[in-house]
Amino acid sequence: MSLYNDNLSCKVIRVTKGPQPLSIVPEVDLEALLDDPKGVQRLKLLRATTQLVAARGLDVTMDDIAEAADINRRTLFRHVESRDVLVADALSALMDWYETQIERVAPDEQPLDEWIAALALQMMEIQRAAGLGLWQLTATPDDRLPPELAAVNARRRSDRRQNAQETARSLWKRAGGTGQCPQVVIDTVAMALSNFATRSLIEDFGREVASVARSVGTILTTVVQTEVEAKSRRSTSTP
Repeated sequence: MSLYNDNLSCKVIRVTKGPQPLSIVPEVDLEALLDDPKGVQRLKLLRATTQLVAARGLDVTMDDIAEAADINRRTLFRHVESRDVLVADALSALMDWYETQIERVAPDEQPLDEWIAALALQMMEIQRAAGLGLWQLTATPDDRLPPELAAVNARRRSDRRQNAQETARSLWKRAGGTGQCPQVVIDTVAMALSNFATRSLIEDFGREVASVARSVGTILTTVVQTEVEAKSRRSTSTP
């Protein structure tokens, strides 16, 4: 049984800048909640689990969740059938937040290089703020995940492909590209703005987020401008 229902959803709001813990703020239909005695407990469980998954990753236990939600284990198991269902719902809530943040990245009215650098910086901050749970999900093959988490991971992959394609097309258009966005631009966006790249450069190499964003901006600008110029030359040389 999922914790989600028609009257209860969850949004995640970053209340500070940088890779700080997420503050989970539920959006609740209060009138409907009053008619649902179990709604308050579901809300507490979803909020507590999402915070734990963001901060500690996928290995949170039912004891951890019960303590964070300030309820006992017996009450916990009356509301959910398993830990995996709880964690899957928490990951879904984090992904919903992630999508809303991506929709708002980077101002529209900027020169191309500034827009790309701003885009890279905001994407990296979103990835870091989303926490450990989504990163671990990204790094784990489906056959090593419980079915509930594998289903969430399938959604994550689909969303990521769509986001990379949409970002690349926007970048291509802003750079003056016409027609279909080249696959190399899509691939470069997917690699440069991936959670893997962000964590590798920041954690493995000890780089600052702003510095990495500038490097990523340079890479993306170079690739897209090269492709725009190559297409222009091909168009010019075509009889």
